[in-house]
Amino acid sequence: MPSYDEVRSYLIGLWLLIKGDARGLRPFDISDRGVARSFWALAWAFPVLALSGIYYRSLYLEEFPEATEPALTYIAKAMLVDMAAWFLPIVALMLAAPFLKIRLLLRTLIVVWNWASMAALYFGSALVILLLSLPEPQDESWVTIAAFGWIGAAILLLALSVALFWRILRTIVGGSVLIRLQVFAVVSLPMLLLEPLEKQLGIYVP
Repeated sequence: MPSYDEVRSYLIGLWLLIKGDARGLRPFDISDRGVARSFWALAWAFPVLALSGIYYRSLYLEEFPEATEPALTYIAKAMLVDMAAWFLPIVALMLAAPFLKIRLLLRTLIVVWNWASMAALYFGSALVILLLSLPEPQDESWVTIAAFGWIGAAILLLALSVALFWRILRTIVGGSVLIRLQVFAVVSLPMLLLEPLEKQLGIYVP
């Protein structure tokens, strides 16, 4: 399992890639062993995935207080959805690489995706914790404002994620904007499968 120092070097590399500095690729090992080890990012992200499952379980109980499904079962299913959001884009990249002519970049994209996914989970969770720590509004009009605030924060987080990933793609892939758009579409389209999966598993997402 990668050490804290290794993970720190990956995060620094991601930041350099976001800034458009190709030197950010140096910490990432794109050998067969490096690609395999990059999936340890999931282990580093496990605490966040578990806390996310617990949080969604609490929302589920607020909406359906009569629910009798065991907590561990629900949390495991919620984590399964999060892991699908992590791995489906990788599968899509592997299938599309020959057609997009990015086979030479496939290993790099997989390694960077894994560590970027871990970083995104921690960043998103930190934002949620920050919002949850705000005092709960007592006035009814402020409740509405708070609800719009949550929606705005979700939109901001999505827009920021898209912008940062696009900057990373620009540094790694370079070349034609069309190719970058195609790669972006390949990793984004599998997300459309998440809602049917959530419904199939009975996961409540507000």
